[in-house]
Amino acid sequence: MLSLPPQLQEISNVIGLASALKLAEAKGGQRITIPGTVRDGHWLVELLGMDKARSLSQYFTNGSRISI
Repeated sequence: MLSLPPQLQEISNVIGLASALKLAEAKGGQRITIPGTVRDGHWLVELLGMDKARSLSQYFTNGSRISI
């Protein structure tokens, strides 16, 4: 069983393990802002796809800054 840091585990619960690991690979060690509304062309949409990006946007409050 893979042991994840708490923040990444929370993200994994929202968008799945594969997408959470993809996000960690791209942005690990950084603080990122999850926008309240995602649009085509946003880096989060480009990385995870619209459905996963929307899921994160809906889960975290507007403009949330989180550590990856």
